[in-house]
This record gives sequence, C-alpha cells and structure tokens, in this order.
Amino acid sequence: MPADPYVVPTVHTYEPNSFTFQYDPYYSKGPVPTGTSFGSDADFAVLARQRDRIATFMRETGTVPFVGEFGAYQDIPLAQRINYLDAATSSFASLGIGSCVWAYTSGFTLRDDAGWLPGIVGSLAKPLD
Repeated sequence: MPADPYVVPTVHTYEPNSFTFQYDPYYSKGPVPTGTSFGSDADFAVLARQRDRIATFMRETGTVPFVGEFGAYQDIPLAQRINYLDAATSSFASLGIGSCVWAYTSGFTLRDDAGWLPGIVGSLAKPLD
C-alpha cells in the first residue's frame, strides 16, 4: 500500500453470504437457500471475524479503510435486513470506519417513491468510535 494521503483502502463485504444474498438471482455462486434470518451467534461471529481482520489490517498498515459496499438483498424481510445493517454498521463504527451500503438498482433497495424504508436510516446512522 503506497504511503499516499490520497489513497484510501476500501472493503466490500456481504458476509454472511448465506443471509445477504437470499433471493438474489444474480449471485455469482448460484442460488442461496431462502428463509435464513440474521442474528444467530454464528452470524455475529462472522461479523466479529471480519472486524478483527479489518483491525489487523489497520494496525499493520497504519491506515483506516472505508467500507465502500455492503448490504442485503431487498426481498429479505425488512426487519431482518435492518437487524443485519444495524449489526454490520455498528461493527464498522466500533473501529472508527465509515461505511456505505450498496443500494443502486440491483435489488438492494433502501428507499421507495415515498422515501426511506421504515427503520433503514436508524440502522445505518452510527457515530464512529
């Protein structure tokens, strides 16, 4: 990694894939079984391992990355998506890392014509530690 103040490393993550890519017809590894909820000990362990890898990277490089892409497919029940977004955003924020959820036109919708989907803003807006 170059010692350049204008270079910011970025992380793109959709872990745990078994949750985030349910219903996504474009997932490159094929169909993911549907009906999976987020919030098990295993789910939080995946986020903790991810946070630990990022923290190690930060220590080793002396840089703070930006999470430039994460999210969960829109057909997953909204309450479950909010649980995931809240947990992932909180994990990143605990390291002082800003994040950006993917919500372009590919099925990761966060808004509709009436505005933000209920609960989305609160799940994403976290103070950085």
